[in-house]
Amino acid sequence: MRLKIILFGLACYAIYSGFVDIRESLANPEALQYTVTSYITERPTGEWVTLTEGNLDIPDAAYETSSEDDDDVSKLYVPVYSIDEFDYETINILFVTDDAELIALLQQINAMGEDEFMEFAFENIERVFPEDDLTGMIRTQQSMESDDVSDLQGLYPSLAPDFVLLEDGAMPGGILWGLTLIAGGLVLLALLFFWIFGRKRKPDSDNTPPPSNDANSGDGQLTAEQREALMQALRERTAEQSRNSA
Repeated sequence: MRLKIILFGLACYAIYSGFVDIRESLANPEALQYTVTSYITERPTGEWVTLTEGNLDIPDAAYETSSEDDDDVSKLYVPVYSIDEFDYETINILFVTDDAELIALLQQINAMGEDEFMEFAFENIERVFPEDDLTGMIRTQQSMESDDVSDLQGLYPSLAPDFVLLEDGAMPGGILWGLTLIAGGLVLLALLFFWIFGRKRKPDSDNTPPPSNDANSGDGQLTAEQREALMQALRERTAEQSRNSA
């Protein structure tokens, strides 16, 4: 039963993702461009965006590892602030990236003591709080696992209630990929339907009459005398046909 539920969920997710890709490809043939401030203010529905006039807060980035080794960093979650309103009190956007240079910079910062970091930060302020155009796909909390949302809220108490993730470099799969996902999801649903409802059940043994080797049961069964008489008649007929043929 658990496997069926998982397969059903995968099929529904594939169909949903396919419709999202098609919708985004038709609505946004190119990434929509906003400043960080205008995006936070307007909260547009488009998911493929380029955000400008913002700064990344590298020292405050959280990271994800691909193993138990803390040095094996695979992904960063970096707060994004507006250049015009560099407000640390509320984080509205987290930039999710696997950029190797940013990961190396964070590891370098984390290895420093407080005084060393402050000196490094003043000398490399544009590296520590880089300004860049950020292009990717927006992920709202509705499209995230509840555990992931809780983990991020635990790491960042100042997260806005409606915070979003911006996944670095992500883009819609396109119309063809969307159709492929929908078709795959529908096929999976069909197979699951036939698996659940299409299998033939074996007949109930309690209602199945026992097999009989006797075609003429009951009063119609031949007695030994009747069978001998018939066999004798058959022998006589066979002998007569032999004489006639001779």
